[in-house]
Amino acid sequence: MSRKSYKSESWGDKLKDELRLTNESTREEEKWYIQSNTIQGDQRHRKGVVRARIIRPNIPVSNGVVHLISKPLMVIDKTIWEHIEEERTERLGQFYSLASSNPKFLAHLKSSDQRTVFAPTDKAFRALQNTEKLQQVLTNSTVTNNLLELHMVMRSVHSEDVWNKNVTNMLASDNRRNLYFGVVGDERNKTLTVEGGGVNATAIMGDIGATNGILHIIDRVLGMPYLTVYSKLAHDPDLHTTFKLSMQESWNQKLNDKEKRYTFFVPNRKAWEDLKREMPSEHKQLNLGLFSYHVHKILDRHLVVGNELTKEDLERQDKIQMVHGMFKISPGFQSGPLTVEWEGLQANIVRPDVQATNGIIHVIDRVMMKRRDLTKSGSVSLCPSLLSLVSLLLAVFIKAKL
Repeated sequence: MSRKSYKSESWGDKLKDELRLTNESTREEEKWYIQSNTIQGDQRHRKGVVRARIIRPNIPVSNGVVHLISKPLMVIDKTIWEHIEEERTERLGQFYSLASSNPKFLAHLKSSDQRTVFAPTDKAFRALQNTEKLQQVLTNSTVTNNLLELHMVMRSVHSEDVWNKNVTNMLASDNRRNLYFGVVGDERNKTLTVEGGGVNATAIMGDIGATNGILHIIDRVLGMPYLTVYSKLAHDPDLHTTFKLSMQESWNQKLNDKEKRYTFFVPNRKAWEDLKREMPSEHKQLNLGLFSYHVHKILDRHLVVGNELTKEDLERQDKIQMVHGMFKISPGFQSGPLTVEWEGLQANIVRPDVQATNGIIHVIDRVMMKRRDLTKSGSVSLCPSLLSLVSLLLAVFIKAKL
């Protein structure tokens, strides 16, 4: 599929629209599509993508070439539900089946009110085959409704909105969990990502314009975690700094244990950047690989073993015991995020309830450490390669003496 887009002739100060050619051919059939993406609309044109199939390509004319297409571009004339109906034989068969058997959710999709739906592909559902949670979804109408509601927010969210940071997260239509949005790529080739219920998904076909909002077709089922705490840290870009640090002397391997339950308060990337500015020397020491004892103590301070504590659980407590130390829990100011406190340091829980198969992650905006953490007793750990170098130099020294 082509990732290159071109400004259309309609591009101007008030209306901004791009065109992109995509190849979706299979072994059985050749399929080429042209899509318009209205990034900035006007009174006559809504934001969103419109796709048309090229039904007769490459007709030569005196001043260029003409392609006959199946419908006009930039004209948004279908509801979200009508788009899903169109895709039911292609890649949204399972989502169509679940939605059509749920009257409450189906009414949302047909309503004229603006909303955004994130529809997982059939391939995403197949990846969950034979799991206990999927069987509950297929057989329990309440669980089905909760899952579907997690895949919708009650306003229009275009990838351009996320790119411009007009929206970063929103409460899902289940009114319990938030969805967190991101964009990867560059200004001309953006791909929307969404995280909900502990699952990161990527839009494989995004920004599909509808008369009642936007449809994004995504590659994972939200709310159906398939990664351990270990793997979640490894795969989430905002948590990868913590993951890299936790690799020292394999501290993080325990987070792969599916028989135990964990609650991990994980500093995000910005938290580590802030620490680097506040304590540059200590930050450098942490990343040398020579102070793993101290690193382990700091990480243990952020970890609960043997208990999986959701945001609701935390709201019912005023303090929790960590592996090392105690966190105090405080409600956010004026309905703001929950905060955790350790020895006078406060951190906001900026992304609560990131679910994993063996625990739960709460993303925080501060590293809970002080300068003294790197001066307390604890031997400096030498990595194997450094130990080998020391041994080699010692052998050469002894040989020279002899």
